[in-house]
Amino acid sequence: MDYRLGKIYKIYTARSPHIYIGSTTQPLPHCLYNMRKDNVRQLLALGGTRIELIQRVACDSKDELNCTLVAVRADYIARGLTVISKLPDATTQLTPIICDCGKTTSKSHIGRHIKSAHHIAYLQTVANTIQYAVVLIYRNTNITPPANLITSVD
Repeated sequence: MDYRLGKIYKIYTARSPHIYIGSTTQPLPHCLYNMRKDNVRQLLALGGTRIELIQRVACDSKDELNCTLVAVRADYIARGLTVISKLPDATTQLTPIICDCGKTTSKSHIGRHIKSAHHIAYLQTVANTIQYAVVLIYRNTNITPPANLITSVD
C-alpha cells in the first residue's frame, strides 16, 4: 500500500448522532462501498449516509497513519461527539512514539520501525558522526589510536 495516499475520513448521517472515523489509502467512495464493519453498516442502513474527508495524511507506514487516526478520534471525542468506531488500545499500542530518527511509530510497531531503511540510514549517519568526532580527537592529541580505528575521514 502507498501510505503517502493516506486519508482520515468520517462517515455520518443526519439521522444519528454517531459518527465513524477511519483511515484508508483508497479513494473514499471505494472505502464506503467496501465497508464491512457492523457499526458502520448500521449507519448505512439509516440512509442519508455521507462520507467526508477530514484530512490527508502523507506518511510512510501504517503505524503513522494509525497514530494520526487515534489523535483525530480523540479530538472528536474531546469535542463531545459520539465516535462509534472501536478505538484500539490508544494508551499503549498506538500512542505515537517519535523516534530519534524523526519518524513516528507506535509501541506495537517499534520492532518493524527499527528495521526500516529510514531508521538504518539514521543510525549510519550517527555512527559516521561519532567516528568523525573520534578521528578528530585523535588527530588533535598525541594519543595513538587503536589499530582497528579508521583514522581517515572522507
